[in-house]
Amino acid sequence: MEADRGEFRLHLDEGRVLEREALIGARIVMHSGEKTIHVLIDAVETQDGVPGGPVVLYRFLVEDPAGRTFQNACMPDARGRQLGLPLQKETGVDLTCTSGAEGKCILMGYRPWDDRADVPMQELHAACVHMMRADYGGDNRPATRDGTLVDVYDRFGIQKPDSANPLPFEAAWSKDGAVCVALPALRRM
Repeated sequence: MEADRGEFRLHLDEGRVLEREALIGARIVMHSGEKTIHVLIDAVETQDGVPGGPVVLYRFLVEDPAGRTFQNACMPDARGRQLGLPLQKETGVDLTCTSGAEGKCILMGYRPWDDRADVPMQELHAACVHMMRADYGGDNRPATRDGTLVDVYDRFGIQKPDSANPLPFEAAWSKDGAVCVALPALRRM
């Protein structure tokens, strides 16, 4: 089993590769530190309309080892969906949800696996994650509040500013956190 470009693929000994809907019902054993997590792929769907192309999303159910029951691995996103996708990281495969910062950024078109010579996608993804978490210092100390509206845009045109109801500028972001922060409260003093 591998996670490639936000999708799971299972390579069978006879050479076949299972992916997407063919993986419904597959169970994955993951390790997080000393903890073993059993994950069931319960459903698969594709989201179209994402900058850069469609994204495959999975409904992950996590098994409760004591009760042998399953619960959804993801909290509902703004659409009420409880979906996620795998991300290949330096430490191994991780699952991210569409309700979390990484998933939101991927659905906005900031896909860390995209390799474009004209756009630093990994850096844009990291900047987006810091922004969505309001992690100003880039030190994994988020200051976000649920329900905060964010108008996301970048100089590459992956996301454009909302021209109908623009929000006031709050901050410019990099892979290391905020690089410029507006302080409107201090301006009133």
